[in-house]
Amino acid sequence: MIIPSRCPKCNDILVNEFNLNHSTKSCSKRLDHKFYIRLDHEELTIIKYTSKTEICWDFRTREILIGSYIALKGRSVGATTMTPNYNYHCDTVIPWFEPDFSDFPRLMKKIKTYILFS
Repeated sequence: MIIPSRCPKCNDILVNEFNLNHSTKSCSKRLDHKFYIRLDHEELTIIKYTSKTEICWDFRTREILIGSYIALKGRSVGATTMTPNYNYHCDTVIPWFEPDFSDFPRLMKKIKTYILFS
């Protein structure tokens, strides 16, 4: 799984914002192209793409959540430990596949096909 460094929609550079245990990548020119990438202990756990609807690849549960609102929060357990606390409202859960952001229109077509036949 290759994490994109350029926006899959417009090929512009993605700007990184770092927090304690996750990073957010967003398009530098367009505010509606947003990627949320969470790393827990250097392991990729969540990729969320936000547009009009949100698409979330959860690598721990091997689910793809699609909905109008998916909030992924962290809660403090110890002094430096963060544990994910999933709070989401998803409309659809589709079968698992790893995202390939190199061909974004093809990825969106694949997701639409899964939604249609789910």
